[in-house]
Amino acid sequence: MGGIDVSPDTHGPNPASGPAARRPHANGGRARGKSRSRSFSGRAIAALVCLFVLCGPSLSLAADPGGRYTKDKTKPAATGQSAPSAKSASNPGAAPPGISEAATPLRSPANFDECVRVALAQSPLLIKSSIDIETKRLDLGDSYSDFIPTVTINTTYYFHRPSSSDNKDPFTVTFSTGKWNPVLTIFEIQARKDMINIAVLNHMQVIAEGLKRLGIDFLQLGMLEEQNALVREKADMAKQFLEYAQTRSSLGQGTDLDVRIAESKISLVKAESDKVRNTKLMLLDDLKFILGVPFIQKVDLDLARARDQVVTSFDPSAVTGETLRENSYELKVQEYNKSLQKKNITVSYVRFIPTFNFGFQTVDALSDTAQQDGLPFYPYVTVSLPLDWWTKSRDVSRQYKKLGQVESEGRAKEFKLVSDFQRAMANLATAEADVRYAVAKRDLSQLKLQQTQYRYETGQSEFDAIVTAMDEFLGSKQDVLFKELSKSLALLELRFISGHLQGSYINSSVQENL
Repeated sequence: MGGIDVSPDTHGPNPASGPAARRPHANGGRARGKSRSRSFSGRAIAALVCLFVLCGPSLSLAADPGGRYTKDKTKPAATGQSAPSAKSASNPGAAPPGISEAATPLRSPANFDECVRVALAQSPLLIKSSIDIETKRLDLGDSYSDFIPTVTINTTYYFHRPSSSDNKDPFTVTFSTGKWNPVLTIFEIQARKDMINIAVLNHMQVIAEGLKRLGIDFLQLGMLEEQNALVREKADMAKQFLEYAQTRSSLGQGTDLDVRIAESKISLVKAESDKVRNTKLMLLDDLKFILGVPFIQKVDLDLARARDQVVTSFDPSAVTGETLRENSYELKVQEYNKSLQKKNITVSYVRFIPTFNFGFQTVDALSDTAQQDGLPFYPYVTVSLPLDWWTKSRDVSRQYKKLGQVESEGRAKEFKLVSDFQRAMANLATAEADVRYAVAKRDLSQLKLQQTQYRYETGQSEFDAIVTAMDEFLGSKQDVLFKELSKSLALLELRFISGHLQGSYINSSVQENL
């Protein structure tokens, strides 16, 4: 049942009657031809089904050029789509079936601290620097293995030897080591340890920059939420103005030009709304990348009081020069570079020490002396002392010059750190002044709006005057949002430079465990 019917056709003529009955071979040929045609049609149907299954997704993508979407950019449901399950309905933030979610779940609604927790656990920004730490540790293990000299086996076979040779063996075997200097290995291990610490500090710097980038996105998303509310107010006012213009035009008190102006206002507000929506989607995509969350997954954020979440109770006036130096990963890396250069100076002196090479060798096959004492191998030690002291002494002077260069770079970086902090403080002062100016301008436009409303209620002005005053008031409120965002970004930059941002989420014990 439900399959392809391959039984003989019993509703046709009787095969026992007619000419076909007198030609059994021909009848058998037709039966075999029919079975072959049916098997061919079955294979053709199966091939078409496979082709449909394989090409179905590509055909759907070709029909929908905007196939790349996220749950924040929802597509309309297809006709006949099955209803969502109870599990997906109870958890609207979950990814659809077939889409893998992040390894560390994001609790919704997610505030800034929750985003930081997920980013520290699985952000793709931290992969390269964390792998670099493991690579440096492997290099350290290789340095420990240098304490054991590498043994090399050399075998020489002679096809033809002098007839006067008393040695019966036509080959010579040598077990030897390369140049071995254990003192140099000690300093190599110490240098590798410093390189591991540098890799850890670079990893910490990458984390700090990732937290700063996350804070910038969070602040901008919080500002866009408030800006979106202002755009909705603009849209409501534009609709009222269009209705007012259309009413005046229908009564003969206005012109079609007034209606077109009102319609242009609606188009402007719609374009601004689209810009806000697209900017929000781009910021959400960047936020998901920082968090290591699939782009298809919906992210519900707690953007209420985003500024307080990101900058918290940070007081830039409490930051001192000593605090800057203690929390600067760049200066700490520079200290390790200085330590490495001092080790390079010591190594340049160690190179004056001779190197050793020892091993075992059989009797030379070309020797005239036969093996008489029964010893299969003969040990030897080689001491190498190159007399290139002039070159090595110049290398010592060169390493001292490099140490002075590293020290000057450290002083320059320290000066730059203080200079960057002072510049960020100046930017904060400018941003605070801009906020005060924008707030005063907003208050003034609000008073003008109240004055216009009073004149409209007393019949001294028309409704279009209220629309103009309202546009000015909403524009000044929007300008306050932009200035406050600039102030918050300046505070975030100060928090990043001072080390307060990374210090709030990364403690010294975490750094030691890396």
